[in-house]
Amino acid sequence: MLFLNGLPATAELKTDFTQGIQDAVDQYRFERHPSPKGQPPEPLLGFPGGTLVHFAVSDFEGMMTTRLDGPATRFLPFNKGA
Repeated sequence: MLFLNGLPATAELKTDFTQGIQDAVDQYRFERHPSPKGQPPEPLLGFPGGTLVHFAVSDFEGMMTTRLDGPATRFLPFNKGA
């Protein structure tokens, strides 16, 4: 969890030596549930009213999403380019 100009954001940071960016994306898609079954909703992961953006970052790539929706979560590239 981090704050960008006071707005909440989360990040999964990976290094390409052990895991890549797809591992970070999969972790968000399959392990970060805004409303887990049989449990109260996660206030930071819910939409709207939760975290503004979720970043998946590796050594050379970055991706982002604004809404976690389980396996249907779509990530967009967040790369500056060469």
